[in-house]
Amino acid sequence: MTIKTTSPLTFGKTVDTRKSMIIWLSSAFLSKFKTWQKTFRKSRIDRAAIKSLLKLSDKELRDIGISRADIFWASRLHEIKTLRLNYKKLREKTVIKRAKNYETFKHTEI
Repeated sequence: MTIKTTSPLTFGKTVDTRKSMIIWLSSAFLSKFKTWQKTFRKSRIDRAAIKSLLKLSDKELRDIGISRADIFWASRLHEIKTLRLNYKKLREKTVIKRAKNYETFKHTEI
């Protein structure tokens, strides 16, 4: 199927919609893959750092001013941050929803 578009990207040319959909899907997949790859590399580096810290003796850890519990705590920080962000987003959605409901209720006559 071909259509004439007015998009600034196609400059009004006739475009095959199947091709444009395939290009869009492949770019979306590539973007998600790059994000996943970046996250995977970061987590691999973090795990390596944690492993190297756990290999140290208790005396060496005391010398640098941390304990084993601090290592485990720090390794969970990204999970805590993710939970907080998800809670914040959920809270914002709830507040917006309540405000819309209030506006609707306020304008209805009893």
